[in-house]
Amino acid sequence: MSDGGHVWWEDAVVYEVYPRSFADADGDGVGDLSGLRSRLGYLADLGVDAVWLTPFYPSPLADGGYADRECYEFWCRKDPIPTYAAKLEGEGISAAVINARFAKPVDTAMLEFYARSVDAIVTMEDHVLRGGFGSAVLEELNTLGLATPVVRIGWPDQFIEHGKVEALRAKYGITVEATLEKLCPVLAKKMAERMRSGARSSM
Repeated sequence: MSDGGHVWWEDAVVYEVYPRSFADADGDGVGDLSGLRSRLGYLADLGVDAVWLTPFYPSPLADGGYADRECYEFWCRKDPIPTYAAKLEGEGISAAVINARFAKPVDTAMLEFYARSVDAIVTMEDHVLRGGFGSAVLEELNTLGLATPVVRIGWPDQFIEHGKVEALRAKYGITVEATLEKLCPVLAKKMAERMRSGARSSM
């Protein structure tokens, strides 16, 4: 947000994409995210600032994909997060990558928008968790009065011994497997809540 209160997406050019028909990368006749990624340069040349994806997560397809079954958000700040997101999608979890760009100040308007739209937020940072980006997200959500679950992935506030980075990440739970282990119970709880709510409304 600028000093005048302006946020970038207020006058941005947003291009809506229906992934199933936009671009097919693997030749199976159905558009996919790899196909979309292969066309991002073309969209940038058109002057597009952001891409809005119609639903592409698991769905009964009762209405072209809008009869959604699950939608989860992935809030992050550093690479190689896109690889992590792809692995999460391989597990059936829709994971949208948001590059927060900086830890402070938090983009409150964008955070609120996504927090009201998703089942969970995952913050991943190459930083100590205590006082880090995930903590800032929790503080903002509390200020906004939103109870969206936040799963924080990062380093513990303790001495980290020397070693190979990948081995240390595995040891301290900064991997996609550890992320799934923490995230899946949160998503299962949200799904159970929706099912109970649906059962009550149908009575």
